[in-house]
Amino acid sequence: MSANILVIDDEESIRFTFCKFLAEKGNKVSTSKNLLDSISKMKETIYDVIIVDIILGDGCGLDVLKKVDRNEVETQVIIMTAYPTMETIDMSFKMHAADYIIKPIRQNELISSVNNIIQSKLSLRKNSIEKNEIFV
Repeated sequence: MSANILVIDDEESIRFTFCKFLAEKGNKVSTSKNLLDSISKMKETIYDVIIVDIILGDGCGLDVLKKVDRNEVETQVIIMTAYPTMETIDMSFKMHAADYIIKPIRQNELISSVNNIIQSKLSLRKNSIEKNEIFV
């Protein structure tokens, strides 16, 4: 079960670490250090999962949720932060974040979240195909 993943965080150590252990699980992982760069990458590539920190040097990670077109792209977004608030939790889920994870993030926690998202996407695709086969 492989996914195309974008990790967005202004901390190099987090980008490096997440990239390493997500790639070890067979995923294709790209990284971005800021909002501007990540938006550029999102225009070039469709990602299955985007993992983004709320606080970025040039903006807010929640802006990534605004850029993901839910009607055309099956991209799911995981929000991460070291400074959770009820406001950001509420906003994240209202904007259809797939998950909200609090730093420090354990490897197995992130892998589990990504795997759950991919499994859900596969199940939705399978159900969609089965429904289309019934009506064809």
